Formats: sequence, structure tokens, C-alpha cells
Amino acid sequence: MKVSGKRNVLIFDLGGDTFDVSILTIEEDIFEVKSTARDVHLGGEDSDKSSLGVVERSLLDANIDKNNIDEVVLIGRSTRILQELQEFFNGTEIKNSIEEAAAVGASLEAATLQVYKIN
Repeated sequence: MKVSGKRNVLIFDLGGDTFDVSILTIEEDIFEVKSTARDVHLGGEDSDKSSLGVVERSLLDANIDKNNIDEVVLIGRSTRILQELQEFFNGTEIKNSIEEAAAVGASLEAATLQVYKIN
């Protein structure tokens, strides 16, 4: 995936077992994982909007303000809270297609490989 300019991407993955949030900074061919947060009790659910607490924790860990997130990508069952997320990110476009999720997954894998290669 070739990206022009610097982009901050939040990956929102509400799966059957866990809930994961990752924040990446993508610039040209470099993918940097800024933070990850997980809640093993929220998988498959979205009770009392606890998922936004995980999003906020990931943003804090990445030292990135929510207004600086350029893209939000939903994976898995996370599409159920699309409107809530869109409001949280002040109308930022939320992407949830399988193709985009696959591209982001490949980006995450590439980022992981890049980190190991550099270090």
C-alpha cells in the first residue's frame, strides 16, 4: 500500500474473543505502530460503551489527539458501533470494507516485519 504524506490510522477490531485497537502512522513505505490496546472482556459485545475507553487509552499511549486521526478502519463485528465511532472522531470517515481491512492487516504485518528488520 503506497500512501502519499503522513497518515494516522486507527484500527478498531471488535472480534468474537477480544477487542483490539491499534494506531499506526503511515508515511510512504514506513508503517510505525504507535500503540495497541486490548480488552479481553469486550469481544463480541459493546456493553456500556466501554470500547471507547480502550480507544482513548490507545490514543493516550500513542500520544495522538483524536483530531489527528486521519482514518478509522473497522474490522470484525465492530461495524455495529459505526455511528458512535464517527461521532467520537468528529465525523471522520469510517471505513469498514473487507478490502480495506485486508490492506490494513497486510500493513500491520509489514509494520511488524519492518520493526524486527530495523532493530
